[in-house]
Amino acid sequence: MALESPTASASLSTSVESSAPGWKYEVFLSFRSEDGFTSYLYNELQKREIKTFMDIDGTSLDRGEGISQSILEAIQESRFAIVVLSQNYASSSWCLDELTQIMKCMENKETILPVFYHVDPSEVRSQRGVCGAALAAHEERFKDQKERLMKWRDALNNISSIFGWVCGSSEPEGQIVQQIAEFVSSKPIEIKSTEDIETHGTSPRWKYDVFINFRGEDTCKVFLSHLLAELQKKPAHLNTVKNDEPLPKGRNISSYLLNAIEEVRFAIVVLSQDFAYSSWCLEELAKIFECMENQNRILPIFYHVDPSEVQHQSGRFGDAFAVHEERFRDNHEKVRRWRRVLSMVANIPGWTSENYEYEGELIKDVVQAMCSRLVQSTESTEDFEATGDVMDRTSTQPDPAPDPAHSDHELPIMSPPSSAERDPRPKYDVFLSFRGEDTRKGFIAHLYRELQNTRVIKTFKDDVQLEKGTVIASNLLTAIEESRFAIIVLSKNYASSSWCLDELAKIFQCMKDRNTIFPIFYEVEPTDVRHQKTETRFGKAFIKQHETHGQDNEKMKQWSAALEGVAGIAGFPSTKYQTDVELIKDVVKHLLSKVLQAPTGNFETFKATRRAMDDVMEVLKDDQVTVLGVHGVGGVGKTTMVKHVSAQAQKDGIFDHVIMVVVSKSPDLQEIQGTLAGSLGLEEGIMRENRMLIILDDIWESFELSSIGIPSHNELQRCNSKVILTTRKSNVCDSMGCHAQILLNVLSEEDSWKLFMETSGKSFHESTISYDEARKVARECCGLPKAIKAAARSLGDKYIDEWNEAVVTAFGDDCLDKWNETAPPVNFEAEEDAFHSLASDDAKSCFLLCCLFPENYDIPIEDLLKYGIGKGLFQYDTMQEARDRAHSVVKYLKVSRLLLDGRKKGCVRMTDGIRNLAMSIALSKEGDGFLVKAGCELEEWPEAGWLQEITSRNWNETHEAYSTISLMRNKLHKLPEYLVCSKLQILLLQSNAGICDIPETFLQSPNPLRVFDLSFTGVSSLPSSFSFLTNLQTLNLDSCKNLSNISVLGKLNKKLKILSMRELPLKKFPKQIGDLTSLRMLDVTGRYLETIPSKVISRLYRLEELHMKFQFGKWGSKIEDAVDEETNADFDELTGLLDLNILEVYISDAACLPKSVEYMPNWAEFDICISRHVPCVALPQHDGFSRTLTLDTTIRSLPYWFISAVTEKVEKLEYTDCEDLNDIVREYDHGRLLALKCLSVNGNRKNLKEIINTMTRVSNKPVFENLEELHLHRLYSLKELCVGELPPGSLRKLKFLKVQTCRSLVNALLPSTLLQRLQNLEEIICVNLEGMKYVFGSDEGLDPENIFLRKLREMRLSALYELVSICNGPAPRVIFQNLKVLAICECKELKNLFTIDVVECLCQLEDLSIEHCPSLDRVIEASNSLNSKIKLLKLKKLALIDLPVLTRFCTEGGTIETECPSLEYLYVEKCLQFSYFAYHLDNKNQVYFNDKQHFSSLVKRWEEVHNRL
Repeated sequence: MALESPTASASLSTSVESSAPGWKYEVFLSFRSEDGFTSYLYNELQKREIKTFMDIDGTSLDRGEGISQSILEAIQESRFAIVVLSQNYASSSWCLDELTQIMKCMENKETILPVFYHVDPSEVRSQRGVCGAALAAHEERFKDQKERLMKWRDALNNISSIFGWVCGSSEPEGQIVQQIAEFVSSKPIEIKSTEDIETHGTSPRWKYDVFINFRGEDTCKVFLSHLLAELQKKPAHLNTVKNDEPLPKGRNISSYLLNAIEEVRFAIVVLSQDFAYSSWCLEELAKIFECMENQNRILPIFYHVDPSEVQHQSGRFGDAFAVHEERFRDNHEKVRRWRRVLSMVANIPGWTSENYEYEGELIKDVVQAMCSRLVQSTESTEDFEATGDVMDRTSTQPDPAPDPAHSDHELPIMSPPSSAERDPRPKYDVFLSFRGEDTRKGFIAHLYRELQNTRVIKTFKDDVQLEKGTVIASNLLTAIEESRFAIIVLSKNYASSSWCLDELAKIFQCMKDRNTIFPIFYEVEPTDVRHQKTETRFGKAFIKQHETHGQDNEKMKQWSAALEGVAGIAGFPSTKYQTDVELIKDVVKHLLSKVLQAPTGNFETFKATRRAMDDVMEVLKDDQVTVLGVHGVGGVGKTTMVKHVSAQAQKDGIFDHVIMVVVSKSPDLQEIQGTLAGSLGLEEGIMRENRMLIILDDIWESFELSSIGIPSHNELQRCNSKVILTTRKSNVCDSMGCHAQILLNVLSEEDSWKLFMETSGKSFHESTISYDEARKVARECCGLPKAIKAAARSLGDKYIDEWNEAVVTAFGDDCLDKWNETAPPVNFEAEEDAFHSLASDDAKSCFLLCCLFPENYDIPIEDLLKYGIGKGLFQYDTMQEARDRAHSVVKYLKVSRLLLDGRKKGCVRMTDGIRNLAMSIALSKEGDGFLVKAGCELEEWPEAGWLQEITSRNWNETHEAYSTISLMRNKLHKLPEYLVCSKLQILLLQSNAGICDIPETFLQSPNPLRVFDLSFTGVSSLPSSFSFLTNLQTLNLDSCKNLSNISVLGKLNKKLKILSMRELPLKKFPKQIGDLTSLRMLDVTGRYLETIPSKVISRLYRLEELHMKFQFGKWGSKIEDAVDEETNADFDELTGLLDLNILEVYISDAACLPKSVEYMPNWAEFDICISRHVPCVALPQHDGFSRTLTLDTTIRSLPYWFISAVTEKVEKLEYTDCEDLNDIVREYDHGRLLALKCLSVNGNRKNLKEIINTMTRVSNKPVFENLEELHLHRLYSLKELCVGELPPGSLRKLKFLKVQTCRSLVNALLPSTLLQRLQNLEEIICVNLEGMKYVFGSDEGLDPENIFLRKLREMRLSALYELVSICNGPAPRVIFQNLKVLAICECKELKNLFTIDVVECLCQLEDLSIEHCPSLDRVIEASNSLNSKIKLLKLKKLALIDLPVLTRFCTEGGTIETECPSLEYLYVEKCLQFSYFAYHLDNKNQVYFNDKQHFSSLVKRWEEVHNRL
């Protein structure tokens, strides 16, 4: 470098001419003055024959303000630069010029090697201490050279961010010198010219062969050192870089390591016990998965850990994540990403150290595998690479602090994006071109509906209300330009429409690739379209166009060419299909595959994103706006969206330059100012009136823009520059003076599903079992693109039945399992911090809603949803999206330890301490004032004095202050005359049975009431003042048994969204309900309603959820005693509700269903009962099935549309007293019951003789392949479960089988041929089978050992009066190897249970009970066995009740002992001859004899049998 003294000198370099090809020098040494360290370093480099440039006395420098040309050339011709940053380095202007040139010439920062010589790197970065003082002197000396000063500061800041060495007092300088020289000499030679290829071979694609990810404190001293040594030896012979030196203090070297991961072929991940404690290790692992899409490049070693602990984050891994959850509670996405990659790496085949006796054997296997993979990748032409280095991090440093500058955000936009990035996603997937008069009402309506039903294909179809004219509408032309594909329905009169022909010409103009055009020849031949012959209708139509437009030859040529072109494309001729349904099915299937395969660019815009992008672009063109705020929840894609809009704005010439800086949660404003100053020269750019767009990303707290050097509004306006800031909080936009704010919403459910499918690479259909599972996964992501992509990538390579477990791991739900009532006592201050750290307003508001319920109350999540929507939370396009969001928020609150799981399903609870916290927050300003006295036995409305006692305010002030009042579950019997509460939004008075009257004046005072709950009160009428509730959005009137007139509801404004009226004593559905056109949820379930007037429900066109399972079921019937023959509503009023998503309904007769429907329903959830018997309207069942159908008729009697809309999707099907049912397999085939999980057949007296009969079935496809539960009850003619051989795959998922009251069953319930298919059967219940002699059959021609029921864990047999033996013949022993519970009751002919040979397989049996078996004289038959001892090693509970002839546990003889070492409970009653029991059951533990709880569990067991469907 240039020294300050002008003494004579000479430039020194190593004499060995062995520098890297293309470089004159290997190393350029930059330093402030010669000292012992620099000389020592130079000499060491010489010894290693590393050619080094070092200007000792400065003679090669030209005296003056700048460095000489010779120094510039030396820098440019050097491969590495070692910069020794000593205390006086920054005081030299020459040193700073040299450093600036080094940073400019060496774009690859890994060739710049800083040495912090008695200097703290943080002082260099922030220019404090001696460095700051030196720069202050330069500011005065070079005050006219601001650009030069800015470059110096920028260079110092940049070099301080590069990994280097810190030379202090703790480590000898000689050791550091050795490390630097070793590092330089170990770097592979890089090829700079074609001349060098002859000598050094092909340029390597990868910089390293292997990156080793490990936690140094666990493994680096022993295991890692041996592993690295073996990797360096032959035949691996891999050069290894070891960073043993301590890392610079205050530095985060993650960027260095992350860059290394990008340049490596393979990664070895050493998962030790404390691996997960290191956030550094976890970040490395996340980066590895990000860079290595091919997971064959990742090799995990489970070093003294179980892979399951890694996968589920249990044990030490779970403890580590408990720490991370607290440490990174503001960055849940980071922790979720870490959980996700750990689950993924645990699923990759690797090595487990516990499988090896010596670590040397493990290391040998790893090295051999590594060498094999390196050879395989080198032999591939696609991955041909020269051998690189092994990159590892063997330092033992503690975790670095989280660096805001290294967040998940992408790098700043410094140049226009590539063409691939600039291509926005088309607005539509498909443009439909058709002649409306021909096909709109029929074929097109069905086609469009099916396209929409995919929830993936976004389709443009012109509206019937479009104005007609001779010129095609501009919106249609635009839609064509914004569509990826086009479907052209060429009907007979298509050519008679000039509009259609213009569309066709435009399609061919825009879609150069004809693979994006799909013609449907609808009742026309392709040749008719191509030739337009006069004898065809198509040709005649086109001739008429000649008559009309003959003068416009150019147009006619375009039309003719387009028709010829479309006729030459292979399409879909309708004549080849028997029905339109088959044609549409093929079109949709083909198009769906094309849509999923079509390239969409790197940036995908959806409805929410497009809207925000359009808004941002409009604001950027507004001269009056200089500061724009974009806000939205974390992970919604604000950064990505803003980057692409800014790139487009730059492309369009709105701005000359774009600068982007990540601010983060703990910003260093001085550093940000330096970044802005260095990025394209902000200050100079503004002064020169360059049009600049400045993006400040990820702002958490407000600050003054001037504090980071951004000019004022007027100055920005003068030079046409603007600022965009992104934040999660809208109030940040306000406080930072944004002139405009734009909200980026989460994706809709449809767009979320589409993104999920595209990312996962899978294709799903609604009729398949995987569809619902996949939709559930997508919904779990709450519309956040980052979460959706991560979930799809992590789950996309799994089978569907693995997804649930993977989702739990991916989203951190395992935290919920760890939280229970034994959790530590509430730390009030800590929990309040947890509340304030909640990421969203939805979460905070939902938390406060929970305190409105009584102490220790099971809070229904559905109530939180209803109240939340009424209050303005969960604002989404659909109710299902809002519900998913509510459940996601509840999960988040549980993870945050602010809520507990409820005792009832679908509920949550608050601890008393947490509720007190919520109450205190609610009473503060932040809570807007809550009055909560729920479940307090109040008999009178709270008096003013009581309120003052609580709040120290007077009566009027108290009411004025409250936004929420909850007095639910009290004993109130009277309401005040007036309720003066101008801020009141929520009023909860439910479960006050004594309230019988609402004073007329109670609601007259103005208030913004949005939620009102009067359920379970004695109110008899609603006052006319109800009409003043103009803001009411949620109203609950459930079980108001005296309320018979609700006509006043029709006077409410049209804001009411949720109305619940379960069990109201209404006989006639009020017509006034039809005026509530904003209703989204309506619940009128009950047993009183007899009449529903027509054309009332159909007016509720926004309705998404309709619950009406009540006595009424006579759809379309005449109303008794009605004037003018008024009829009840037809069922097609429901099918015409296009937004209806959830339906619960009763239909008295299948004849009520229309034969056809105009629009195919798309009910995502349903509970439909078609039966002559009135259904039960008790509390809804929570059996896990969201699509339920109950029938007293056969599927064959249902219309075709119903089969497509319902039976294809049904999960639970129950036949009740269906006497016409005689062939269930035929029902299966006709109803396409592929999604069926639960089948119940209840009541059939004469026709049903077998459940499955394949003898007359033509197809050999599996039946009931997804069925999990089978319930058979009261089938009096049933003789066999199965006749004929089941096709492979049938009943493969059946887990539960219950057969009850089927008296004609005589032979074995499960013959051997059927047993072979039931490989997943877990539970068998048989009750009241009077004639059945055996449970399991045996076939002499079949090897018993091939009959496997390896998962059978429970068997209950009751009232099998003729049961002789459990098995007919030799029992296949493996059937019982996992049996845990065996209960026998009232089997009168049974003399024993098993032979002693079978008992040997009862190794898992824990609970055995035998009751009321009068013929049982022994439990176990010894037969001819030579065994002298019976061992039931895991038996814990044994009950023997009412066995009058039982004499011994085993056959008489006295030579066989019985051991039950785990026995805890023994219940013996009414076994008068069983006298030697204690002698024969050898047990050394304490046994509870005739325990009452034990007996109660036996009673409960049989009660469950009779209660369970």
